Amino acid sequence: MAFDAGMVAALASELNAKLAGARVDKIQQPEKEEIVLTLRADRDNVRLSLSCVANTPRINITDITKENPASAPMFCMLLRKHLTGGRVLSIKQYGFERLIEVCFECRDEMGFLGEKYLIIEIMGKYSNIIFCDGDKKILSSVKTVDFTTSSKRQVLPGMTYEYPPTQNKLSPFEVDEAEFLRLYSSADRKIEICKFIIEKFMGISMLVAKEIAYVATGRTDAYLSECTCDDLYRTFSEFVSHIENKDFSPVIIKDGDMPIEFSFLPVKQYEGAFSVCKCDSFSDLIDEFFVKKERVHHIKQMSSDLLKFLTNNENRITKKIAAAASTPGSLVLRSAHREIRENEDENVGVESTHTLEQATENGVRIVESAHRSHRLKPYRTAARAAHRADRANLRALDRYAQEQNPQFHT
Repeated sequence: MAFDAGMVAALASELNAKLAGARVDKIQQPEKEEIVLTLRADRDNVRLSLSCVANTPRINITDITKENPASAPMFCMLLRKHLTGGRVLSIKQYGFERLIEVCFECRDEMGFLGEKYLIIEIMGKYSNIIFCDGDKKILSSVKTVDFTTSSKRQVLPGMTYEYPPTQNKLSPFEVDEAEFLRLYSSADRKIEICKFIIEKFMGISMLVAKEIAYVATGRTDAYLSECTCDDLYRTFSEFVSHIENKDFSPVIIKDGDMPIEFSFLPVKQYEGAFSVCKCDSFSDLIDEFFVKKERVHHIKQMSSDLLKFLTNNENRITKKIAAAASTPGSLVLRSAHREIRENEDENVGVESTHTLEQATENGVRIVESAHRSHRLKPYRTAARAAHRADRANLRALDRYAQEQNPQFHT
């Protein structure tokens, strides 16, 4: 997933152009790590989604609606208190980091105008949404980071917000041709071009680094020795100029109908292997990519939970059926019903559990019938023997009567 600093720059530019000056109408928190702001912009209602979920962090305008909890979480209530009725001043990227600041102008308890900030850090499992006042003092955050979590940077209410630490890499905008030549000359010629770019420059994803290598050499895995410094710097400079001039193009790479990558620049390295589609906006791109990813992830998670639930119940009920050979059927049924009543408290797999209940009852009935048949077998055998003996006695008496009184038989 290529949610790098270039993609953040493209999103910030698009969102600022559309939402600067918009009024905050509603604030909702449909999920623990997702905030949705309903903004009034140009007489239209726009939904701005901010998510810091580890697998799908993002910020974009969305048309997707989600069910909200009956009672709003504390973070949502705090945002409503401070931001409702406020106005969006700007949406901008900090430096060339994966970080977007949404600045609001709103009134405090005394009615004075002031600034508040919603800062979203798009950094994988370290993603976060942080709410600060005009002096960048942290008021609250979706994820609290204390000293036990990180010794370098804490995110706690009352502390002054600190930007994420740098990675000791150079900004692509601060490197001229002489500095690039120095980096190129001191690097190992056996290293791949994409790895050279990743190691030396900040904010560049592997997808973009491979694209630079592909444009410069025709291969994504080309080594530094296969490309001259002039050719590589020319390609690298074109990449930087796209961002400086805000010349962005939202493209999504698909394998059939499944999105696998996205970028803020045209991608050539996948030509012939996957389809490269252009979207109307970066918000549409984010929705299309992450919604399908979230749906697939949600289905997999639900399937795993359901399979685990059914497997556990199947194992328990199988043990009960196996124990039915030595347990009276009524006790087995009562135990099985008790197990079902316990399982009905779960929301997932209740219908499947009822199916297992019916199978259990049928199994118990079969076992009871077999037990009853086994117990009555000697009596059935004796009854059949007595019946055969009675028939034999009747035949013997009939023959004796014929011999004694032949005149009564013809």
